[in-house]
Amino acid sequence: MQNAYAAAVIQLIKDGQDVDQVLRGLATILTARSHEKLFQSVLRIVLRTLETHQSNDRVVVASSEDAIALEQAIAALAKQGVTKKLPTIVDPNIIGGFVTETNGVRIDASYKQTLLTLYQTITT
Repeated sequence: MQNAYAAAVIQLIKDGQDVDQVLRGLATILTARSHEKLFQSVLRIVLRTLETHQSNDRVVVASSEDAIALEQAIAALAKQGVTKKLPTIVDPNIIGGFVTETNGVRIDASYKQTLLTLYQTITT
């Protein structure tokens, strides 16, 4: 039953309705049907669903001039079947290489990750 309520809430939010209004309506309906105890679990399902379907598709490189890393990222995405152009973010903290995130899959080929893995291997 809570899944049906959650699906309805998600659909209303995706259709562009005001979130506050949707949640007030949900509370009203649950109260009218004596299902108040389901409110928290419905919200949990809605949040979890919206978080997993949130689009975080992107490519991260260490500098805007790192054409090699960008080409490698595009090749890695092509292997995943991604052909659309993703937003590129510059983050010098990754030191070099690239990180891609698309369709819930993260490919971390950054120098930072390589160095962290090497350090953990040496120290354990």
